[in-house]
Amino acid sequence: MGRADNDLPLTEKGHEQADQLSRNLQEFGIDSIYASSMLRATQTALAVADDRGMPVTITSKIREVGFGAETLASESGVLNQMRNWLDGIDRSEGYGGESYDELMVRFGDFWSEFVHENRGKEGAGLVVAHGAALMLAVPELCDNTVSSDTVFSTRLDYTSTIVAELNEDGTLNCREWNGVPVT
Repeated sequence: MGRADNDLPLTEKGHEQADQLSRNLQEFGIDSIYASSMLRATQTALAVADDRGMPVTITSKIREVGFGAETLASESGVLNQMRNWLDGIDRSEGYGGESYDELMVRFGDFWSEFVHENRGKEGAGLVVAHGAALMLAVPELCDNTVSSDTVFSTRLDYTSTIVAELNEDGTLNCREWNGVPVT
């Protein structure tokens, strides 16, 4: 979780997971696909797109969070910083890396574009990004509460999904977080 300036490709297992994700998403009627410019997210999105004969919009705005080296030294450091940010603590502090506020500016820029392109459409838009970025940004976009407890008790692993509906005002109604209904 988090990024230490690596941009690794999918492993063989990663390709298998991407193919399984594509099959799992058949029911959603995907008509647009967006992916982080980091290689593994792009490769995952392409697996879904290739099965549907669709293009992928690739953007650096939804890359993984650039945590500082000290935070990345342990998984607990990353998780503690993320929980603090979700709970509204030290959001402007990046501790040698990207701050929550900086993440939300770039993710917010992407989200404005996504809403502009997808509001009112019948189909589904797929966003392929990264665990920490999604765990931090998506709860802010939801008009229903996705608590930090929900985020951390059902952490996003590779090819996990968040199912949400786009509201007319550009917010989301989050229905499912990694297979768990959001109430």
